[in-house]
Amino acid sequence: MKKILMLGFIVMLVTAAVNATETRVLTMGDNNNIMIDDANVWLYPGRVNNYPNIGSGEFVGSGMQFFGVNWKFNEKNPWVLGTYFTNGGTDYPVSYPIKDSTWVNGAWSDTSYSNYLPANRRVDLLYGRKFGTTNFGFGLGYVNSSSSSEATSDQSEVKHSRYNFAFGLTPDQGKWDIALHIALGTWSVKDDSGNTVSEPDGYSDIALMGRFFVKYNQTITFVPHASINFGTHGEKYYTSDTTVFKSKLTALDLGCGMHYQPVTNVLAVLDFGFRSSKVTWDEKVNAAPVVTTKENITYVPYWKLGLEGDVFNWLDVRFGATSNWGSWKVEDQYKWNEASNETFVGLGFNWNRLHIDAHANPDLFLKGFNFVSGGTTDMNFRLSALYEMF
Repeated sequence: MKKILMLGFIVMLVTAAVNATETRVLTMGDNNNIMIDDANVWLYPGRVNNYPNIGSGEFVGSGMQFFGVNWKFNEKNPWVLGTYFTNGGTDYPVSYPIKDSTWVNGAWSDTSYSNYLPANRRVDLLYGRKFGTTNFGFGLGYVNSSSSSEATSDQSEVKHSRYNFAFGLTPDQGKWDIALHIALGTWSVKDDSGNTVSEPDGYSDIALMGRFFVKYNQTITFVPHASINFGTHGEKYYTSDTTVFKSKLTALDLGCGMHYQPVTNVLAVLDFGFRSSKVTWDEKVNAAPVVTTKENITYVPYWKLGLEGDVFNWLDVRFGATSNWGSWKVEDQYKWNEASNETFVGLGFNWNRLHIDAHANPDLFLKGFNFVSGGTTDMNFRLSALYEMF
């Protein structure tokens, strides 16, 4: 849940002047929001105009998670189309869960119907073009699948769909970015008799975000940024009674990042900010209130730190860390404070038009390569590959 809230429910979709990948910004302290990188297109779609003619893929776990290509059309008045496909299995409707709640996925956790929902991650599209001196970007993510019986004695059915929309503006000089993200979804579950068992009672998300680059001197650039998020996920669950579960989110994030580039081919980034999230979870049976629970999560503050530099002209090294000074409170139940820290190490390989970024396992540095040490653990947690078609 912390990860979901930290992302602010920004479209449950998807530089240093070089092309890179999501792995690069992750290993530099999860700093996609303040860095300039092709991974920005999922936060700020207006940036897609800066990355035409590339193909990129992400490798996580045992296979390739997604692959896409940004195509450029019309040389005189160019526009860019990005087409991405995800090998991510099935997407299920979810609530905003109260921490440690047993009810996370609504009806999907209460029935076996989720076993019959086929894979549904269809496509993610990005479109960008220039209007005057401003780059416009649009993103569309589409999720849809269903399963039903055609037997006369079995009229069961399950289906789920969601549309993710993103709109972004970025000026020619790239001094600022703004973006609006909207997600709308629906689903339906019917039993063997064709009666509706579960359907949504509100299923939408909206996020508005922006950032601004302020050059302080030749070495330092500041990046103030802000976002606000709202959402409602609800479910009507029909048995002998009508039970309505509904969870609502409000979240605010304010921060300021910094780029520090003391010499060529070395970049350090630091982000410092405050985040506040409130989730209200409500349950009613036959319109009568049963329980209302409120959860507040704040990060006062959070830190994100990253460093990259070249070792050889074909090799970069990266380090990163995050520290979230969190406070959680579930009203009338419990509260606690903690500092949640995470560290990263990464490598970047550059061979002509091909760039490969790795989120490396620290064992690679402590024990060496598997073919030398005889180790059996993965040498990398994640790999990204980008190819320039120009």
